[in-house]
Amino acid sequence: MNRRLIEQKGTKYITDMSLLSMVNKDRDIKQGTYAIYPGPRCPLALVTNVLSGISGVLTLIVGTAECTYYNKSISLTLKDGCEENTTWSYCIDPKEVIFGCRDGIIEALIELDKTGMQVIYLVSACVPEMIGEDFEGIARVVDSMIKARVIHISASHFKCYSSVPSKEASFTSLHAIMEKQTIKKNTINLIGEASNLLIKSELITILQKHGISVNCTIPYNLTIEDLRKAPSAALSIVTDMVALPLAKRMYTNFGTPYVLFPHLLDPKEIRQAYKEIANHLNISIEEEIESLYEKTQEQVERYAIKVKGKSFVSGYLPLDPFAFSAFLSSLEMKPAYIEVEYYFDEAKLWSNKILASGYNPYVGRTFNLNTMSEVLRSTSTDYFFGYSIAEQSEDNTMQSIKYETATSELGFEQPLSLLENLLFRDHLNNTTADRGMK
Repeated sequence: MNRRLIEQKGTKYITDMSLLSMVNKDRDIKQGTYAIYPGPRCPLALVTNVLSGISGVLTLIVGTAECTYYNKSISLTLKDGCEENTTWSYCIDPKEVIFGCRDGIIEALIELDKTGMQVIYLVSACVPEMIGEDFEGIARVVDSMIKARVIHISASHFKCYSSVPSKEASFTSLHAIMEKQTIKKNTINLIGEASNLLIKSELITILQKHGISVNCTIPYNLTIEDLRKAPSAALSIVTDMVALPLAKRMYTNFGTPYVLFPHLLDPKEIRQAYKEIANHLNISIEEEIESLYEKTQEQVERYAIKVKGKSFVSGYLPLDPFAFSAFLSSLEMKPAYIEVEYYFDEAKLWSNKILASGYNPYVGRTFNLNTMSEVLRSTSTDYFFGYSIAEQSEDNTMQSIKYETATSELGFEQPLSLLENLLFRDHLNNTTADRGMK
């Protein structure tokens, strides 16, 4: 039973969750239960997601049997076959929990160097971090002993409320492989989770029409040599907030400029991102962008009439939940609850827009199905947006919208696709209801 939900006159009220107006940093977001259930994602999976697409990189996961088995299982789903898998496991035994595992890890790294991999990532899980093993020191010592480059990533879940900091650290660490390059005009890097899925997006289609080519999609479909040459791009386009520190580090170390263009939905924000990209690349796309903006704005305004006054719950989506909710709030839709995996500083812009629209929804952690189940059963929300949905009451008429094409879209196509998904679902349900009445 969710102890933070109090039943009163048949309606459950979320009394100990954070309201949006109370959230200024990640730790301001509370769980829906005293015990985290089932808890945010394990960082090991996200570290593996970032590193598994780079040829020439090997990872050594150091943890308990449960941790190493879990991550090995995750890694196998990201590779075509066992012979191609580059994730190795170091399972610490009870003696090493007490006395440390330094000697064993050094021996393992020396052995892994025989594989010929150019870079070895030493990834530490919760228990070896908790006993105070000096993984940074181990990486430095072994780095000077073997041919491969050794880089340490901490994936200790207990240090934060989310797996995102370890994912961010994995992205940022890639700068250590990069080298200063001669700039290639008319080239870009796409940096972010699922950036490889954006090759056919509106953004890339427009840029390619103007002679711009993609240098790298970081961290996917890469070799070590590709990463070394990543700073040769004239511009990095950051499509994911978690990759922003890497772009900043590339700018500091190599002078590679960047533009933050995540999966935006507000046409004004999309237009501004396009303008920044055009300025950096010195291309003339103003007329094309302005025409797309005006058409999109007209279409959004027509859609807004149909959704005005509707309420929604934002579940887990591969979009920033605050940017997503801010856009729907601008259409006079009411956010009731927002699931959040991590609160980035940049999200303050969209949080303020939601509050300025007159809404102050509750905010909770993602992957907490007990809380989401309670929210959905106790509200008369019109829409639920998310990849997974918790149990809801039988008489709940809420519509569930997954928006599965979100990761492959970038540009003015994004808000139109979202609204078309929403209204198609409305039409489908109304048609089904009409048939039932007949």
